[in-house]
Amino acid sequence: DIGTDDFSIAFWIRPTALAQVGLINKRDRGASTNLGYALELQSDGTLDAFISDGTAVTTISSTTTVSAGAWVFCIFTADRDGNAQWYINAGAAEGATAISSQNGTLGNAIRFALGEGYSGSADRFYGGRMAAVGIWTKLLSSAERTFLYNDGNGRRYAFIGLTGDG
Repeated sequence: DIGTDDFSIAFWIRPTALAQVGLINKRDRGASTNLGYALELQSDGTLDAFISDGTAVTTISSTTTVSAGAWVFCIFTADRDGNAQWYINAGAAEGATAISSQNGTLGNAIRFALGEGYSGSADRFYGGRMAAVGIWTKLLSSAERTFLYNDGNGRRYAFIGLTGDG
């Protein structure tokens, strides 16, 4: 569990179709007071992240849209006493949203899931490919994000090897 730490999540996706589906999930969206985080693809091709420490839910949305059939590199970062935002294909930060009010733990008993979203009793399964998922309890630097994207060729996370890499 991430707990109260800053965190970054990076992954590649290639959706077969655009729909509201779970990508990376550690939260039941059935109620806004449910602890955890969830990253989802929306039917318009944008990406949403949902964070809740049990008091309310904060939504962080990308502005770049992904296309069905195309690979895209996604990074979500959450500075727990600042902003959360998306980085798509090593571009500039998008959807910066203050999350300092979400300073309690995100830890919960829900199982970690890839390609699946929970919304009360309805599961929403991702149809497509997902690769190279990485989760860190730190904010990835600009150099680390660029290194991982590698001009669209990607790199394995074990090889970050940058000075100051945590």
